[in-house]
Amino acid sequence: TPQYARDVYNGVVDKLRADCGSRALLPSQLYKDREVELRDTCSVYTTTNSVHRSSCIENYYQCGLQDTRHNMLLELISQMINESCYNQLRTKEQLGYIVFSGVRRSNGAQGLRVIVQSDRHPQYLDERIESYLSGAVTTFEEMKETEFKQHVEALAHKRLEKPKKLSV
Repeated sequence: TPQYARDVYNGVVDKLRADCGSRALLPSQLYKDREVELRDTCSVYTTTNSVHRSSCIENYYQCGLQDTRHNMLLELISQMINESCYNQLRTKEQLGYIVFSGVRRSNGAQGLRVIVQSDRHPQYLDERIESYLSGAVTTFEEMKETEFKQHVEALAHKRLEKPKKLSV
């Protein structure tokens, strides 16, 4: 219901103001395109919902500003972990209902993100995501050149396909 949505929204706003010291931006700070450089290596914000027991975590690894070379490298990494991330976190560890990994771009900045919706505590999910990514680094280091080339060719094929929708 609209009233429930307003109550949830107001609860989130109150929680952010109380726990994080957030406040409204000044009119001179309101820009259409705005992105924050994440300087803290790890920021975790949690809140409790008395209606639903489930939780969600999004680990976002900001990589800097968008440019052609960095865009393709990030997409290549995303493609290389996509299937194994889902397989490890969703299928093998059965951590959540939703497991997603991919690129996040906003207002010129970009990064890799992993999202898990689960009934487990976000701290535990964070530990499992970090463990998976540590293993992925090892996998990248040990990857044979032929397998790496397959990933590069698959990404090139994907990027050269004609768009199937109007938005990018």
